[in-house]
Amino acid sequence: MNQQYNAFNVLYLIFRLAPIILISFFLLQSLFNLDPRGFVFLIGLVLSALIASMVGQFLSIGLGDDFQSGQSYKCNTLYLGTIPVESGGVVEPFSRIPLNVLLYAYTFAYLFTSFVAPPVTYKNALIALQQNWTSLVLFAFLMLFEIVWLVNNSCNKFIYIVLAVVIGVGSGVLWTYLIRWTKEPRFQYTSLYHVDVCNKPSKTIYRCRNLNGVYSTTQK
Repeated sequence: MNQQYNAFNVLYLIFRLAPIILISFFLLQSLFNLDPRGFVFLIGLVLSALIASMVGQFLSIGLGDDFQSGQSYKCNTLYLGTIPVESGGVVEPFSRIPLNVLLYAYTFAYLFTSFVAPPVTYKNALIALQQNWTSLVLFAFLMLFEIVWLVNNSCNKFIYIVLAVVIGVGSGVLWTYLIRWTKEPRFQYTSLYHVDVCNKPSKTIYRCRNLNGVYSTTQK
C-alpha cells in the first residue's frame, strides 16, 4: 500500500510539473543548440497567455470570479493561473483562464499545424503525423487530464476552461501560419517541403533487348 501511495505521489508530482518541464525543454533547446525555434514557440505562448489574461479579466466583469466556492486547496499547487499579481492593492491571479490547459492546447495545435500546414504536401503531412503521433497523443492526454482535474477540484468555472482550449488552439494555429508566412527555415519547427524517412528498397524488373532482337527479363 505504501509503495502504491508513493508511486501515486510521483505521478502526481510529474503531472503538476509537466508545464514547467515543457517550457524548460523549449527554452534549453534554444539556449544550448542556438536554435531559435524554441524561442519562437515560447513567444507565441506568452502572447497567447496575455490574450487569455485580458479575455479572462474582461469576462469576469459579467461572469464573476472564476474561482468557485468549495474549491480544493490543490488548485493553488503548481497551477500557472494562480501566479499572484498585485492590482490596486489586491492580489489577483495572473489569469482567470487556466493557463495549464492553455499551454497544452497551444502546444498540441502548434505541433499539429506545423506538421500539416502548407506548403507541406499531403504525403509528407501523413509521414510527419505517423512519426510524431505519440507527442500529439501525449499533449491531448495531458490537456484532457488537466481539464478533468480542474473540474473535479472545482478550480474554475467550465466556461473559463473552454475558453482556455479555444484560445490555446486558435493561437497555436495562427502563430504557426504566421511563422509560415515569414518563409524563414530557422523558425519552422518542421521542414517545409520534405520529411526525412527511410524506405525499404523494392524489387525492380528490367526488360532488355540485345542486338539480335531477343528479349530477356532481369529482376533486381
